[in-house]
Amino acid sequence: MHRRRALRVVALGASASLAGCFGMAHRTPPEEGELTVRNMDDEPHEVALTLSDGDETVLEESYDLDADRSSPKAIVEPATYDLSVTLDGGRTEQFEWDVTSCRSIGSVQIWDGGEIRFETSNC
Repeated sequence: MHRRRALRVVALGASASLAGCFGMAHRTPPEEGELTVRNMDDEPHEVALTLSDGDETVLEESYDLDADRSSPKAIVEPATYDLSVTLDGGRTEQFEWDVTSCRSIGSVQIWDGGEIRFETSNC
């Protein structure tokens, strides 16, 4: 009799703790975009960003990044953006970034030889 009661208490405790985990798994992520610049090159670089949503510029920043360093995160609202990345005051690359209603992460990366990459991920 005591064994059945003990098993029932353990089963109830386990299901209560799992219920909390399942609740967390279905939580809606924040509706925003997060943009960073990372210098993956061995050399320092100046990286200028311009982010616009058509008619309006929503971000215009310049970062002097040493080797293997990142910029602070910039937070933006959901929209489709045009991203302009200028490296060391010279070459400019253009990208499109679709920040959805789910957290979107954009990462501008500077690689060896000044190669500019833009990678995104969404939840």
